[in-house]
Amino acid sequence: MRQPPRAEERDEDLLSTVEIDDSEDEERDDPFVVPAWVWIVAGVVGIPLLLLSGPLVVVALLKARRRRRRRRHPLGDRRAAGAWEELADGYAELGYDVRRHATRRQVAADLERQLREQASDASAAPGAGPAAGAGSGASVAVALSPIAADVDAAVFSDAEIDDARVRGLWARADGHLDEARHASGASRRLLSRYRIRSRRDWSRVAAGERGPADAPEGGASL
Repeated sequence: MRQPPRAEERDEDLLSTVEIDDSEDEERDDPFVVPAWVWIVAGVVGIPLLLLSGPLVVVALLKARRRRRRRRHPLGDRRAAGAWEELADGYAELGYDVRRHATRRQVAADLERQLREQASDASAAPGAGPAAGAGSGASVAVALSPIAADVDAAVFSDAEIDDARVRGLWARADGHLDEARHASGASRRLLSRYRIRSRRDWSRVAAGERGPADAPEGGASL
């Protein structure tokens, strides 16, 4: 009698060889390589951008340091004087002629004249309408002399200058500068970001020395 085939042999016949494609795993294991053209584009675009933005960042940090020193001076009269110094430096960096050896009121009168001339030139420009001078500085000039007088009163007063008075002077100075920047052209505003009024100002600010703003009304002050 013939015996049936063993089950083990039938099981072996049913098995087949399966090839597993592991190329995808190998590709995933390969490190990512940045194409050469990416580095070229980064160099062409990034280097000029760094050259342009680098000085801007440095100047912005220096201006912030200057402002911080002026606002945090321990003496109230010096903080009040700092508000005017910030205003005068801001106008100078916008390209206005700010005399160094002059009183605050003299500087205010000079700036008012320059702002009137700027508004007049804008109104007389070809194609300028009746409202051409409205945003060209006329509204800024009328308020500069009062703040100069108020800063003088605070600096040369024998009374203690309270924080509220100092904050008010700083708010007015910031308002004048905002209006001046708005009245200036885009190119003028851009250039002002790269300008520092003078090297001597920075050395004085860094040393924390008392500057010309401490001089009496007839002396040299900003």
